[in-house]
Amino acid sequence: LYVLAAEPRCAEARDVDSGAQCLVPIEVDAVMDEAVAGTAGTPIPAGPRDATGGRPGKRLVTLRKVTPCLLPELDSVVAVRVLGPRYWPYSLDVAGTPTHALAVRGRTIF
Repeated sequence: LYVLAAEPRCAEARDVDSGAQCLVPIEVDAVMDEAVAGTAGTPIPAGPRDATGGRPGKRLVTLRKVTPCLLPELDSVVAVRVLGPRYWPYSLDVAGTPTHALAVRGRTIF
């Protein structure tokens, strides 16, 4: 039954003209357990909006990755940002905007 619980979490970027995969640096904000967060990324101090939802033992971390890559569990993703001077700055507020959350779960973002 573990197959039923699996979710697709692979993030990949494709060139619009050729459809070929390309390497794109991204930043992913995610809420993680304290034990995992210590090794997973850089902690971010809690701001005006606490993305952890007041859950004890959780911490908001920022992960820097290059696509194609594996994202954290989609329920823990708060935001995804495109980095680098080659690409337009683009940000998805997954926790605050339902359409952004659907785009990330649907795995196709234009």
